[in-house]
Amino acid sequence: MSAIARAPEPARPIFEASTPGRALETAGAWLLGILWATPLLYAVWTAFHGSEFAVHFDLLAPLTLKNFARAWDAAPFARYFLNSFILVSSVLAAQLVLSTLAAFAFARFDFIGRDLLFMLVLVQLMIMPDVLIVENYRTMKALGLVDSILGIGLPYMASAFGIFLLRQTFKSVPKELDEAARVLTGSTRDDEDLTLRIPSDGGAKSLRDLLNRLDEHSIDVEEFSVHTPDLDDVFLALTGHASTEENAR
Repeated sequence: MSAIARAPEPARPIFEASTPGRALETAGAWLLGILWATPLLYAVWTAFHGSEFAVHFDLLAPLTLKNFARAWDAAPFARYFLNSFILVSSVLAAQLVLSTLAAFAFARFDFIGRDLLFMLVLVQLMIMPDVLIVENYRTMKALGLVDSILGIGLPYMASAFGIFLLRQTFKSVPKELDEAARVLTGSTRDDEDLTLRIPSDGGAKSLRDLLNRLDEHSIDVEEFSVHTPDLDDVFLALTGHASTEENAR
């Protein structure tokens, strides 16, 4: 007697779209796509043709670039681009400095009211920016910054979202690793493996001095090991990449 094992048949869907229904769905999708693209195509047509062809479609109508020249002369766009560049650059630079410093303080320093202040920072994420428009205008008017680039960018030079993200990044690296890297000069840190490599001769005296320095600064070490360099370490130091054998492990 022999037994034959058969694979179970795949479950059939309960509802199967009929061919006419599928065709109707495809036709509707094409119709919506054409309706969506029509204004864009009309804008491209009028941009490269004269005003007399705005409502008159003629494939043989001559092309022109005068519309772009008239649009460029209608307003000082060069000044607008410069203002936008100055505004975005100043806001980005200010957020980078302020958010980094604030996030590092919240992640690394212990001070009275730290958690309360961080909660107040997070409250900003719950407030819609539109609610603060009038109050921001009053503040900028009191500072004499109305109708200026600084007045536009000043309310946005501190980002609660940036502070939150950078704080979480700083907290992902143990505080003890930062302290040990500052104390042990010449060491090499690996943030991925959360390890710190300290060059030494491997002797008992150097190991004792190392442990004394860690104990002096109250730095707790989860694991301590002594590694003797081999050819893989030399290859890594010279090329910056692990050997093929090491990568296969």
